Amino acid sequence: MIDLKQDIQYIKGVGPAKAKLLNYLGIYNVEDLITYYPREYEDRTIIKKIAEIADKEKAVIDVTCQSNITYFKTRRNMS
Repeated sequence: MIDLKQDIQYIKGVGPAKAKLLNYLGIYNVEDLITYYPREYEDRTIIKKIAEIADKEKAVIDVTCQSNITYFKTRRNMS
């Protein structure tokens, strides 16, 4: 079991340089790392149709390509 008050530097893969960067974000121990949330969160679970998107709205759309991919060869060994 991991001690939540353990210094972040002693986690596998975190050395002194990475620990310094994490300390800059206010992460000093394992508990801080678990409870750290990014400043901005984008919910990408709601998929919309293009007609439903408002002007300047960020959205996730599901796209399917309906035509074949064309491949041109301009010269030998170049495409």
